[in-house]
Amino acid sequence: MWALFSFCILNVASPLIFDFWGLSRGYGLALTFMTVSIYCYIKYIEGKQVRFLVLALAGAILSVDSNLAYINYYVALTSAVMLQSLLFKDEHGNRALLKPFFAILIAAIMLAAVIYIPLRNVMSHDELSYLGSEGFVENTVKSLVETGFFLAGPGNQQAREVVQASVIAIAILLSAYWGVIYFRRRYYKGYVPLDVQYGLALFILLVTPVISLIAQHAFLGINYLTDRTALFFIFLFVLLLVYSLYHISRHAPGLGWPAFIFLFILTGYNFCSKVNLRYSYLWWFNVDDLHVMQQIIEESPDMKRKIKVRVDWRFVACLNYDFTYYHPGKFEKLYDKRDEPGTDTTFDFYYIDNNQDVTTLKNHYVRDTSFVYGAFILYKKRR
Repeated sequence: MWALFSFCILNVASPLIFDFWGLSRGYGLALTFMTVSIYCYIKYIEGKQVRFLVLALAGAILSVDSNLAYINYYVALTSAVMLQSLLFKDEHGNRALLKPFFAILIAAIMLAAVIYIPLRNVMSHDELSYLGSEGFVENTVKSLVETGFFLAGPGNQQAREVVQASVIAIAILLSAYWGVIYFRRRYYKGYVPLDVQYGLALFILLVTPVISLIAQHAFLGINYLTDRTALFFIFLFVLLLVYSLYHISRHAPGLGWPAFIFLFILTGYNFCSKVNLRYSYLWWFNVDDLHVMQQIIEESPDMKRKIKVRVDWRFVACLNYDFTYYHPGKFEKLYDKRDEPGTDTTFDFYYIDNNQDVTTLKNHYVRDTSFVYGAFILYKKRR
């Protein structure tokens, strides 16, 4: 029952994560590889079989290759492996350090080979400057609460504040809980059972990326991750919380079970009330792309050449794909142009933001149709 309900909570805790399960994006793929990696790491703790450690590291490398932000998870995994090797003895009473050390060393070399060129390109284009620079709570936590739980907008301000304060408070309580459990087992009973080792592993996987981000900003000037780049924090936080409630329920069912059921109801309600199957939350403006394309096709029945369209920069990638997939050979390739609309009159259509200045555009183009609830307007050339 716990496993089934926990699986449901992990899948519905963040509607934004659910969005990425259905998108061909590296964020969802990275989360998948991270999940496999965590499973293999737990199996490694259980039996200390090196093959599971190798699989865990391979999953971590693939997650970084899918999304460079997951290098923070890779650091957390290697830190957890080494810390647990130092803290806990194997079945022979020894601290197994050499095998995990060599596995991590080889994995680090492989990771460097895989991400060197992509990371160099990201750094050279200064893409990290678009992230947050105010602080971990101000940037990472707040953006995750706002976008990760679909709580953006002025009407949800109080809910955001409550969730943010709750997340910070729960994180502090979980830190205290696993710290006390570890020292009680280690120093009063002389051993640390597997169930406690699991909890400490999940705790390290959550805390280490926090320390990593703060250190990166302090010493390297790398900005803090925000919203979709930091989604793995939601997964790691919920995973630790669910396991902690399970551990508590084994000793205090009257506390663990009610808290778990409350979490299940809360996450389920937020998911059902926020998620939609019509458009993606972060790419809401693409909801009418196919209608726009069809409108252009219907209004260009006798076109002897490829249709030339100028669009707002946000639509370039998606519409280029749609044009190629649905109507190959019908459209000119789109480019990201930022000049004043109407300056270039070689376009047959303009599809632009309703807030843009259209003074020049109206000299040669006429308003056709509004899309995305009036946020974007299609203009066609005067005949």
